[in-house]
Amino acid sequence: MRIKLLYIFGLLTTSCNHYQANSFKLHYDSYRADTLAMKNAITIEYKQEDSFFRAVKVSSSIDSFQLFFKERLTDSAIYRSVDSSGYILTHSFTIGKKIESDLLKTHPIFLNTLVRAIEEKVYKYKKTDSIAIMFFDEAIPRYTFTSSYYCKQMGFFLIYYNQMSDEYFKLSKVEGLESNFNENEILEIVDKLSRDTLFFGKHYRPPVIEPPPLKE
Repeated sequence: MRIKLLYIFGLLTTSCNHYQANSFKLHYDSYRADTLAMKNAITIEYKQEDSFFRAVKVSSSIDSFQLFFKERLTDSAIYRSVDSSGYILTHSFTIGKKIESDLLKTHPIFLNTLVRAIEEKVYKYKKTDSIAIMFFDEAIPRYTFTSSYYCKQMGFFLIYYNQMSDEYFKLSKVEGLESNFNENEILEIVDKLSRDTLFFGKHYRPPVIEPPPLKE
């Protein structure tokens, strides 16, 4: 019996030691009309709390705001929590699926209540390797509309495009990330995405629904 307990304890200890928290920062430059407006305009800091959950801090050099929430990633979705009430589904990786979340706290671009996965596109970044980017439409209805670009393999967003102001935030620097991707590879993918006129948000407009003709 004692041997079994020691064996189980050893497995638990090995499992706990195997996990290493990974904290990293992402810096985004601001662009207006394809012209650099501000370097390091947005910083997003991730702190892994355990194997499933992480804390997120968004800071802006533009208006000095700070935003805090927690995130849980799965193979099929992103869940977020802004208070102690629990995690809410905010992004589904199923193309065409629309999520209307009841977040108690919102913020333009980063915490939206209406999100729909529009498209997934594969980009090559090496001769033999490729990566998939998710394209989302996000909104706080009647207030702000955003296009966002997410890499599932990396677990974070590469570009945010504000459809209301024609301003976008492009990832420009990565600090402290423990990943199979190095910073040069990540930024190469970001540059390819920003040059893709068929996919990038500044060239995308939501379909316009024409009103029915007036009856005579």
